[in-house]
Amino acid sequence: MPSVSPEVRRALKTLQGRIRQRPVEDERIVKTIRDTRSEPASELPLTSGHLAAMKAAEEAIVADERFEHLAPAEDPITEFAADCVADRQADHVARFMERHGRDPSEFVCYFGIESLRVSQAVEVAGIRLLPLDDPEIPDTNPLFKADQSIASFAAVPVTGTDHVQMVSRARKLAEHALRILRVALRQSSHGLNPQQLRFRLGTSYAFTEGSSGWQAHDDVAYPLDLPSDLTSTLATAVVGLPPTAAKKSINEKALLAVQWLDRAVFTSDSLVATLFRFFALEALLGEASDRLKNGPIALRQMTLSRIATGYFRHPDDTFLQYDQVRSHAVHGEIAPTVTREQASLFAWAVRDTLDQYLTVANKHGFTSRKQLLDLLDDYPSRNELITWIREHGSAEWVKYLDSIAASQTVDADKEQDSNSPA
Repeated sequence: MPSVSPEVRRALKTLQGRIRQRPVEDERIVKTIRDTRSEPASELPLTSGHLAAMKAAEEAIVADERFEHLAPAEDPITEFAADCVADRQADHVARFMERHGRDPSEFVCYFGIESLRVSQAVEVAGIRLLPLDDPEIPDTNPLFKADQSIASFAAVPVTGTDHVQMVSRARKLAEHALRILRVALRQSSHGLNPQQLRFRLGTSYAFTEGSSGWQAHDDVAYPLDLPSDLTSTLATAVVGLPPTAAKKSINEKALLAVQWLDRAVFTSDSLVATLFRFFALEALLGEASDRLKNGPIALRQMTLSRIATGYFRHPDDTFLQYDQVRSHAVHGEIAPTVTREQASLFAWAVRDTLDQYLTVANKHGFTSRKQLLDLLDDYPSRNELITWIREHGSAEWVKYLDSIAASQTVDADKEQDSNSPA
């Protein structure tokens, strides 16, 4: 019989062994936590390796139905780590598993569906779609009755030990089924108007045992009061953009970037928003002739910021995300999850790049984007920036930076040959 919760057990066992190891000579203490459960309070110094093992254990717990009720799991894992150090002989893994593990319960989670009418119950991709008058629908959620946009219901079987995590899983299953249904309907019914396929889950849910709640749509819009003083807003470089611009001009690419940035505002998907922002960045700093796309764009972004402001963000943020997020998604690979925080930070970076792009171009009187890119690629201190990247950047930079060095060597040899006497 397979062991129960093997991933949690494995992560805890790894943490127990790692936390009991003394830091080696070159390891640095990065954090100290206090265990105040007894008097006097004890302190536990942690290295980056300790913290990584604790993080892995927390993630394993959240991903396991028997332990998901502990989420967020930072406190129980901190206590576990402290216990492993306080009593180095005991097996705290077994104690933790026995103390905190719970058998998952099975419920049906119901979601309202907006704009999709169902005349009779039908199963699609593992969930059931029910009409409004189906007697199975729980009447414990007043939102079901109040929400006039609901046209049917989705019934999703789900197991777990925490309702919040269960709702999240059930919602993903329901959204998957609706995605499948939208594609299948469009494929089998050519007369459908695409706008008829915009049905989606509503904001409210209810469980069979009576609990209920709601979750606002990710793309909800909140009201904004326009400031009475728009001096700083109207002073930004982007305000001066005309509605149209000449081909290959500075303004043409800036307008294209603005359109992509605006599209990113209206999507609730952090991955899609990040892709749109990469398209904006490529409109500003990319060239079709670039063989390695992430290197030139990240270095130009870094150089542009240095010219415009005297400082720059770490170029790894753009360099690595381009390869791991943008390229994976565009070329048919599974892209990693992009958090809201990551998406927000990248959004700031791209907006700053647009502002610097227009500011530097206006300062130098450039009319074409090529003039600006030539300025960035021929920047006198470019080699200093490259040296900085070699010292502080990811090892993934090496291939691109070596190609620059090789190109510079070839150019230098050609110049020497041209200056040599016949």
